Amino acid sequence: MVRLVPFTLFLAAAAACAERQEPPGVSAEPLDAAVTAAVNLGEPVAAEDAAAEDVGDIVGTIRDNLPFEPTGKKLSSVAWRTWVYTDTGPKRTRYGYLRSGATLDVREKGTVRNDGCTGTWYRINPRGFVCIGKGATLDVEDPIAVATSVRPDRGRALPYIYALSKEIAPHLYFRLPDEKQMAKVEGKTLARHVFTWRERSKLDGTLDVLGEIGAPPDFLVNTKKLRKPYGVEQRLHFSVHAGRATMDSGFALQRVFEWHDRVFGLTTELDVVPLDRTKIVKPSKFHGVKLGEGEDLPVGFIQPHLVTVNVKNEQGQMQAD
Repeated sequence: MVRLVPFTLFLAAAAACAERQEPPGVSAEPLDAAVTAAVNLGEPVAAEDAAAEDVGDIVGTIRDNLPFEPTGKKLSSVAWRTWVYTDTGPKRTRYGYLRSGATLDVREKGTVRNDGCTGTWYRINPRGFVCIGKGATLDVEDPIAVATSVRPDRGRALPYIYALSKEIAPHLYFRLPDEKQMAKVEGKTLARHVFTWRERSKLDGTLDVLGEIGAPPDFLVNTKKLRKPYGVEQRLHFSVHAGRATMDSGFALQRVFEWHDRVFGLTTELDVVPLDRTKIVKPSKFHGVKLGEGEDLPVGFIQPHLVTVNVKNEQGQMQAD
């Protein structure tokens, strides 16, 4: 099932109270007992590690959480949730998680390898530890990291463009289909349906919400199958699609583009969705205002067509304005 996804990066303290799960890539096989003991004490596994020489015996512990000077080395999340931990020890808790495509600075070398991480724990800026494995990679050019690199725009009314399934739900394409493939999958009346949707969208403001519609990104044109982030539902693949979405599905669209005279959206879960099979969500125009000099909280907002505004007259009595 496709979910309506609000944000890409979450680092909330409340996430630490959630049910504990190990990070993607966790190993069921413990390492050597001496290695595990060293980690539990907050000591570096390798004394020659440069990072260990810099911070001594606090490496990998909760005290090892001061921001560091970036060196250019980065880490990218390739999972739907890549957990960020307070430390690398057995009693670690969570700060929150990174959405797929989030890229952060990491220290030049990994800090600790233990039975909690099959790869290596890396310190990220401004704080926390991430396990390199199925959920995170040091390769910022990883196809999943590139495909999900668009971040939410929190300065807008909605951080993404959102769409909802219509009664006839859209197919979830895992690559760009050609015209013959679309007609085979969706029927012979597709061309008429697409034309009708485009003309109606000019009148109802849908195209205004979508903004500038360009060409599909190169990585999508050149791929035969989109890889999905770790932790996202992996559906059965047919010729060029993975079945239909459900009627109650919602989509967060990170990119909108035109392909064979049809408008598609690429969702945050890396499904290619024909937008003529959806209803585009129009964001509310309601917004706050900047308080002027001498103005202070509390303030309230009202809908003018729902209330009567009263003002004081010269006699000090309230009357309708």
